[in-house]
Order: sequence, then structure tokens, then C-alpha cells
Amino acid sequence: MNVGIIQMPMAWSLDENVAEISRLCARFNRLDLLIFPELATTGFHREVLNHSNEETTRRAIDFLASSAYQARVNIMVGTPTYSDDAIYNSYLLLGRCGTLKSQWHKVGLTQSERRIFSEGSGRNNYSLNGLDIGVVICREIDDLDWFLTEISPNMPDIIVWPGYMEATPRSLSNSEYDQAADAKAPKALSEATNATLIQCNWPHALNFTEGKPLGGSQIIKPGYEPLYLPANKACVGIYDTLRHDLEVIDIRLVSPVNERVAETKP
Repeated sequence: MNVGIIQMPMAWSLDENVAEISRLCARFNRLDLLIFPELATTGFHREVLNHSNEETTRRAIDFLASSAYQARVNIMVGTPTYSDDAIYNSYLLLGRCGTLKSQWHKVGLTQSERRIFSEGSGRNNYSLNGLDIGVVICREIDDLDWFLTEISPNMPDIIVWPGYMEATPRSLSNSEYDQAADAKAPKALSEATNATLIQCNWPHALNFTEGKPLGGSQIIKPGYEPLYLPANKACVGIYDTLRHDLEVIDIRLVSPVNERVAETKP
């Protein structure tokens, strides 16, 4: 399977983020699956509810389902979803046929997230192109026992890990952290499930302009050396799951961040 890992630039508004996702769907429609970060539709910032609501979010999801259909590509994308009085931090699989194939609601919420989102429950795998795909969202990577209990005995072939996280040390070039040990949790999850773990991280933040580096999405496959996308850089990683090979493309070369395309707005 050829997977596009989208370290996309973050915008404040729903319209801008959704337009960017749609453009990238069209540009990389030759791939089997595109994965986007946590809360990709709205951006991961404190103003989420000031820039979106139930109706605009529903229209955005419908628009992206249509984009997936027009591009004939499967996409996995983070977005708020609404159910009765609850708002969830969700991750969706929208199929190339233009329909919702599966969704996962984040269980491991941070304290700040609990001010907005309700806690989800359960976790399942979804079969795509003959491979079982599981999902852990951001800090759920630390809840290994919970994840194994939820999916057992059906271990996934691929685990998609969207989030908003500090970059892994080895993704930082020309820094003192280059030779630092990787975090233990991602490796432990990959080894416990014998699955390929594919992270998709945001490359920068909007809540602050300085601080810890983001991006640096990593790919961990048992028996192979880890692969990394660059830290602090909007880019697309094209990953071949069979060959464990990664090609990185600067996102500015394929979809300018500041471009305004009216017809792509939901």
C-alpha cells in the first residue's frame, strides 16, 4: 500500500483547512490512502469552536467525502463530530467511494481537551485493501494496555497515529538531539502488535509562535529502522508499506498555503 502522510500547514479557519485537504486529495490521488493530522478540518487550537459549529463541520465532512470520491482516494482525517449534546475529537476514514467507512472518537483526552470534547469509548480495526488498520489518537499512544484490550485478539497490520505532538528527537536535523533515544511508547506499541505504526503530526502550532518543535512524523515497522519526516516543516511523506521506503515532498511545491480557491470551499 502507498500511503501519503500529510504534515499540512495549520490555518485558523475551517474553510482554509478543508480547502487545503481537498487540494491535496486531488494532487495525491495516485496513492491508496492519505492520512491527515488530528483535528485537521478545524486546526488544533483554542479557537476551534469560534471558527466552526455543528452545521459547518457537517458540511465540511460531506465536502471532503465528495473530494475523496472525485479524487478516487481513501482519506483519514481528524475533525470534531457532534452527537446529541456531545462533541467528540474524532478521526474518520472516508472511502474513495465517497462514504464514511469508519470513525474513532478520542478516548485519552487531555485536561484542556475536556473543556470542549466528550470522551469516546471503544476501539476497532477497519480492513482496507486487505490490511487491517487501527487508530491511536495523540496521547493514547501511552495507553498500551487499553489499546491491546480493545482490539484483541485482532491485531492490526497498520496503526495510524494522528496527533499534535512534540517532534521525535531523531527527526531534528543539525541539533544536539540527533542521536537521542526515541520515545519508548511508539516502539512498544509496534512491537506488541507486530504492526507498522504511521504517525501524522502537525508541523507547527497556532497557539504559540515559539516553543517545542512539532512535525517529525515517524514510521516504525518491526525489524526495520524507523523513518522520519522533517520537523517544523509542512510536507508530504509518500510511504511504501511493502518496501518500507519514504519519499518526502515540500508541500509548498504542490499546494500553496495562501492560495484561495473559491470553488473548493465547502
